[in-house]
Amino acid sequence: MWAAWTVAERYEKWFGTVPGSVEIDVRPGGAWRATMPDGEVMTGSYGDVVDRQRLVTLTDWPGREPSVMDMRFADIDGGTRVEISQTCSSAEECEGAKAGSEMLLTWCGDYLAAN
Repeated sequence: MWAAWTVAERYEKWFGTVPGSVEIDVRPGGAWRATMPDGEVMTGSYGDVVDRQRLVTLTDWPGREPSVMDMRFADIDGGTRVEISQTCSSAEECEGAKAGSEMLLTWCGDYLAAN
């Protein structure tokens, strides 16, 4: 699970289930960029990165503070539990972020199950 989120080639494979492109530089202060199927470009950076334990991403939004997604990874019963908490500037933004996170986890889970 950790490698699927932090190794560019693996991330691109599961995120690539959606037409677009992805660039990631997983290290504190490293940048990420995703071009969505509709042409929208999302950008951000990485905050805290603790190997196999924690990954914090910041998503840039024009005219607003970045939203923060804090992912915690824990090995349990032969698998990995992922817990996500998010900081947003509005309830609407948090609902969108939650839906986006659930979509990402589904895509990643489907990729891992098939590979």
